[in-house]
Amino acid sequence: MGLLAGLERRLARLIEGGFARFFRGGLHPRAIPPAVVESLHAEERDGAPVATNGFIVSLSLTDHRALGPQRDELAAEALARVEQQIAQKGWALAGRLRVRFEARDDLPAGELRVSAGVAPGPGDAELVPLARGPAFRVPARGCVVGRDPGCDLVLDSSDVSREHARLEPRGPEFVLIDLQSTNGTRVNGNPVTELPLRDSDVIAFGPVQYRFREC
Repeated sequence: MGLLAGLERRLARLIEGGFARFFRGGLHPRAIPPAVVESLHAEERDGAPVATNGFIVSLSLTDHRALGPQRDELAAEALARVEQQIAQKGWALAGRLRVRFEARDDLPAGELRVSAGVAPGPGDAELVPLARGPAFRVPARGCVVGRDPGCDLVLDSSDVSREHARLEPRGPEFVLIDLQSTNGTRVNGNPVTELPLRDSDVIAFGPVQYRFREC
């Protein structure tokens, strides 16, 4: 409850600080989290109720542009409420909770539509280098990281093992597994052999560091 209350307070400050001026006479941003929660439902899978975990929020081009970077705040509040509802109902989850915003030119300003469905697996993720370089999109099947040219993500460092570590999808998350590397694998500075990853975790494959980002 503390997390949800904190998100609501932060969002309120954003709106009071001038964010709401973009929505005069149109969509108010505080309408978005309740709309996401309202779209939540369960689907029958193998005789058990499974909660919808993938939500698409459709907005007009104007409203989508006005939201800007505040979409992350709204998505976080919406998912905190959804998670609370799922726990209360005792529904299962087939994959990670996620919200995606899309702009549609067929929607007038002020109109909001939310679609929800069951999206198995951990969803989209990427590894972003802390040094310069492009981000690496993690395949849905997972990936192997190492020095060998046959790896999915090839790291050009003699301190990285040929096959250093693997990211493996398990249910709603990616799990990082060290493949008995010489110089070890760390997450947020701590050595690991196997660990479920969380958004913004910093992974060190030997000396090479990447940030894990859920998309």
